[in-house]
Amino acid sequence: MVQDLSEEELKENDTALYFGQLHEEGNSQLIPLELDSFGNINNWPVGFFGDEMGELLAMTEAAMKRQKKS
Repeated sequence: MVQDLSEEELKENDTALYFGQLHEEGNSQLIPLELDSFGNINNWPVGFFGDEMGELLAMTEAAMKRQKKS
């Protein structure tokens, strides 16, 4: 029998996420991502989502500002 854990809460010590960073020398390094109690990543690596994510964030912020004015 498979137990569905999709709605269960995880404690901060129950999970770990890492970002693999490739250096110019050809070696790589695992960088632990810092999660808050809501599962948000506090130390996103620069360029993690590339320019597309930055553009999406800028568009969302602009839309929120327009909504506040209305």
